[in-house]
Amino acid sequence: MRNLALPWLVIGGGTLAGLALSGRTAAAAARPAPPPVLAGTWVWPMPTFRGRAPVVSSGWGSPRDGGERRHRGVDVMFKRAHREEFVAEFPPGTPDGSKGYFVPPGTVAVAASDGRIWSAGWAPGGYAVVIDHGKPWATYYAHLASLQVTAGDRVRAGQPLGVVGADPLDAQELRHLHFALWYGGAGDSAIDPEPVMRAWRVVEVRDV
Repeated sequence: MRNLALPWLVIGGGTLAGLALSGRTAAAAARPAPPPVLAGTWVWPMPTFRGRAPVVSSGWGSPRDGGERRHRGVDVMFKRAHREEFVAEFPPGTPDGSKGYFVPPGTVAVAASDGRIWSAGWAPGGYAVVIDHGKPWATYYAHLASLQVTAGDRVRAGQPLGVVGADPLDAQELRHLHFALWYGGAGDSAIDPEPVMRAWRVVEVRDV
């Protein structure tokens, strides 16, 4: 799933760095690039919970596997307003939550924008979905406990894709959604989605 390429892929992740530097000085390349402009309607990949918006609990580039690799996406959860909030309902140290974050059982992942399901199935990190939004954009959703879509389905922004679960390789089995934004159609071409997500709205789905 991670290195899956869509049929319209024309460049790989390694080529992106070269394109970013092409025709520009090293000093110009060092400046932060502005967030990309995405056409159409885009929403957060998890809905509200009791009126509360989800947040990024672990961002792009955070260390994984003891620092051997870097996070190529963001994790999405709900943030506790204070350390004691919801501790009885979603206890820290359980699949329901950590000290600072939580995800209720039955929470769904939703399509970030209109598109077609390119793949939906089991992967090493749980059920995963890739949505083709039309070149050059695709989105990737991982650690799902179950699916509500199949490959080939057309989906609209905010439509449920499946129930959020945990990474089977995580000893705590902490429930969260891994979300990635792909430019170019493959996991190696992922970019940091958080800057553009700040402008996306959050949909409301019936609270569990």
